[in-house]
Amino acid sequence: RFPSNLFGTGKSAALRASRSKTTLNGSLSFTDPYFTADGVSLGYDVYGKAFDPRKASTSIKQYKTTTAGAGIRMSVPVTEYDGVN
Repeated sequence: RFPSNLFGTGKSAALRASRSKTTLNGSLSFTDPYFTADGVSLGYDVYGKAFDPRKASTSIKQYKTTTAGAGIRMSVPVTEYDGVN
């Protein structure tokens, strides 16, 4: 995970990856907590997963799956400390 104050801008980013015998996961996230002057925050997520049970020592070896996706997050402030996502 990168610092929550990326390059002194207040923005944050995260890069995550994991691997096992059968699964490979990865994701990238970015958040701008000051997207607008009114305090609306905006974030982006990208992720991917590959699953190959043929590499396992179990009897479930019939299929291989790959998943990828993306999403957008937004939070609108309601009070000084609370927001609606």
